[in-house]
Amino acid sequence: MEQGHTRFPENFMLNASRAQQLVFYNHPYGLSLCHGANGVPVVMGALNGLVGFSQSSVKPNEYTIKPELLHLKWIHSRISVKEGYIVLKLNTKRESTIDIPVGCTVRIIKKTGKKSQVLRK
Repeated sequence: MEQGHTRFPENFMLNASRAQQLVFYNHPYGLSLCHGANGVPVVMGALNGLVGFSQSSVKPNEYTIKPELLHLKWIHSRISVKEGYIVLKLNTKRESTIDIPVGCTVRIIKKTGKKSQVLRK
């Protein structure tokens, strides 16, 4: 706020000049009304909460899915990872499907306490 922002700079760096913060995607602007303030909480809630997605800090091509659908009957999600997309179709009543790209490993941790499942492609 001390820098006069009324919107959130997408490339916020505390010690950078205002001009440096506004350069985003190689464009001389970068203020957003949605990414920093509005979009992130929803995306993080769905990605980390409902889908339970996380990336390994040791092996960057390994991911974990620990779904928690709460009161929802289904979720369809497409998660961008460096190998491509992890596509989830999770359903509480029917069979769920998970499609993973070549070169990654996905560990699925089930809520029921059953042994986790590992997918590799």
